[in-house]
Amino acid sequence: MSRNLVTVRNIGNLAPIPGADQIEVAEVDGWKCVVKKGEFKVGDQCLYLEIDSLVPATHPEFPQFHFLEKNAKYEKDGYKFARIRTIKLRKQISQGLALPLSMFPDLFHDNAEMNAAIPPEDLANHFFVTLYEPPQVSIGGPQRIQGNFPIFIPKTDQERVQNMFQEIKNRQNHVRWDHEKKELIQLPNDKVETYEVSIKMDGTSVTIYRTVETNPETNERIDHFGVCSKNWEIEEDKDNKYWDAALQYNLKDKLFPGYAIQGEICGPGIQHNNEKLKDLKLFVYNVYDIDRKQYLSPDDCRKFCEFIQLEHVPVLHEDFEFTFENIQEVLDFADGKSYNPDVNREGLVFKSNSSDFSFKVISNKYLLENDE
Repeated sequence: MSRNLVTVRNIGNLAPIPGADQIEVAEVDGWKCVVKKGEFKVGDQCLYLEIDSLVPATHPEFPQFHFLEKNAKYEKDGYKFARIRTIKLRKQISQGLALPLSMFPDLFHDNAEMNAAIPPEDLANHFFVTLYEPPQVSIGGPQRIQGNFPIFIPKTDQERVQNMFQEIKNRQNHVRWDHEKKELIQLPNDKVETYEVSIKMDGTSVTIYRTVETNPETNERIDHFGVCSKNWEIEEDKDNKYWDAALQYNLKDKLFPGYAIQGEICGPGIQHNNEKLKDLKLFVYNVYDIDRKQYLSPDDCRKFCEFIQLEHVPVLHEDFEFTFENIQEVLDFADGKSYNPDVNREGLVFKSNSSDFSFKVISNKYLLENDE
């Protein structure tokens, strides 16, 4: 799932910030964002840019973003870009950038109706906004690309809870959105949806897979073992961290044909090694059945890892009911200790036990400690 970094959203609530005369906090769906006092009224629409958006701060076509130039630390195509980060102002956490639609008269008519020539999903492209990708501190060794990430394996990228809190609550209330009827429908109350809740490990993601095909002309068996970074399949090299993990865990022999495992590599030389591990470790969070084109259930994923002697990401709850009443309760729940009990965890991942539905909750405490 790709993130929709720029959207039109509603101001759900406004609240004062103690000791602040010029700013206040706005609620935009599940996010809290500091805005100029008096700039919005409750119910107003705004152009909202999510955290981790890279915004063109010096592009002449978008003077509305020029005020970000003092924080622009990245360059691309001759322009400077600023990253929208999690920050704290007057002890108030602010995540994202909310701007009045009136700042974009060429795009929004009467501060509401958008120019039909630009579909809502293309707003990020229109503004040249891209996703900030944290640089790899080191992953060791060369990364010779063998090819694109295989099209028959889905990439993993859970949506943040702030963008789907109401959908999660609807699921708990046995309500789903019917896309054909375009209305909410009530489902039978025979089963409460539960989740596996695991610790989100802070490392670099890897996909390792094995396929076996038969050449129809020669009847020759073709066995392929692949190791992939987030976007590419990598050529074999034992000095590369991705392949180091695959070889260290003997996955060429262990992994069954027709399956892909997806996990996080953590340890020395990867990101900042926030877990403070002494050795390289692979933590599996997904197993994908390539032939059936589906992920194993959380329970089957854990059993799969146990059977071939791989370490699953740490699981805090196997059958957790989502009973939180508001976003803040979920965010507070995400705070806590990680795999290494001496460090704070990045957050939590919730995976439904009855469907492919999942989402992540990133700890604000972690973001403020580590978001550089």
